[in-house]
Amino acid sequence: MADSLLWVAGDRALELSEEAVAVARRLSDRSAMLESLGGRHACLLHAEHVDERLEVSRERLTIAQSSIEHEKEAADAKPAREQRDRESAAAALHWYIFDLMERGETRAAKEHHARLAEIAAELGEPLYMSYARHWASVFAQLHGRFAEAERLADEAFELSKGIHAEIAEMQGLDKRFAIYREQGRLQELRPAVERFAVGAPGIVAWTGLLALLDAESGEAARARPRVDRLVARDAAAVPRDVFWLMTLAALAETCAILDDAAAPGATLHQLLLPHAELCVQAGSADACWGSASRFLGLAATACGNWDAADRHFLTATRRNEQIGSAPLVARARVDHAGMLLRQGDRARSGDIEDLLAEATAVAEPMGMVDVCRRAKRLRLQAAGSAVLA
Repeated sequence: MADSLLWVAGDRALELSEEAVAVARRLSDRSAMLESLGGRHACLLHAEHVDERLEVSRERLTIAQSSIEHEKEAADAKPAREQRDRESAAAALHWYIFDLMERGETRAAKEHHARLAEIAAELGEPLYMSYARHWASVFAQLHGRFAEAERLADEAFELSKGIHAEIAEMQGLDKRFAIYREQGRLQELRPAVERFAVGAPGIVAWTGLLALLDAESGEAARARPRVDRLVARDAAAVPRDVFWLMTLAALAETCAILDDAAAPGATLHQLLLPHAELCVQAGSADACWGSASRFLGLAATACGNWDAADRHFLTATRRNEQIGSAPLVARARVDHAGMLLRQGDRARSGDIEDLLAEATAVAEPMGMVDVCRRAKRLRLQAAGSAVLA
């Protein structure tokens, strides 16, 4: 029941999933615990539940791994049961990695990914092999190995398209959004994003991404209505699910590009603030957008809250350094420079120059065309402004 209500009555699904776990505990049944914990985890995918979700993930993974060991030691071990136990462990690992990544614990996530890849190879099942490829692509993107990330994304798609073609296509598009953006090719994806924005209305993240595409291509008249519709009434139109944080992040970035988005920017800042220490995951295993503080900085920039924006960008840079992502550090720095230039404080001219130089030094060798273009544009703006006069 919780699974069936997850997308239509989230609060009731939360209640039912909690009851299911309680019943499974009373039964002391390993299979029932794995099933109920998996359902509970699905109901906790909104960012506000990350701490409880991590606890659920750990317990689920511990039970799955102990089941594997139990079967190895059992005199009457059955291959079918051992197969199910390994599948349970692979599913548990997949979601545990997601939770760790949202908390910014990339080192632990990579360690568990190695175990996931091992189990997936043992199983030989396309679904679990795709899980391993998906996360390998995320890690490659995170560290600026964009060609490798795209190749792994293609491999994951080929493995999973036979299971659910539309979901596989969405995951591939999410991955390419992060990769192509760095390569300056983002507008190539507009037709596919538009198709999902219309064809998958339940996932409003596509509308958020479309607004960002509009803003980046100078189509403010198209971007602003999308932002207003999604941000109205404290973003009531954005379901509180696995895509919530990603959608708000995309909207915050859109607002920072627009000239007149102070009101939605302020709302987004308020909504994102409790999640400042998290990292933004696009989908379940599609891409990592890095520190949520960067998007707080962009939202604060949109509404002219310069002191807050400055603090958020410093936090985002530090956090992206901690997760080991040089590309995301470069992006945070160029955003920070853009905010300081927009603020127009002459005393910060040296900071602007330093931030742009640091961002370019990282971006150029990695082929981050978008960051390099933005840095060049900001230098030209700074040269003609009173900030650096």
